[in-house]
Amino acid sequence: MALGCQQISDDILQHAQTQLEESIKQSNFALFVTYCEAGIPITPDLLYLACTSSDNVEIVDYLVKKDRT
Repeated sequence: MALGCQQISDDILQHAQTQLEESIKQSNFALFVTYCEAGIPITPDLLYLACTSSDNVEIVDYLVKKDRT
């Protein structure tokens, strides 16, 4: 039972991480912040993705400021 619950938890986290990445690719700052505030882990790869995707000045600024806290 515990393994099943862990698998579901891992699947939800993976889905949320994917949605966070999609919000960066779509330059959707509001959705991005929503996923961040929900506790999705911020990784260095996300900063790279934000810097190399379209107009993501707000997202990059958020990631840099979040890293300082």
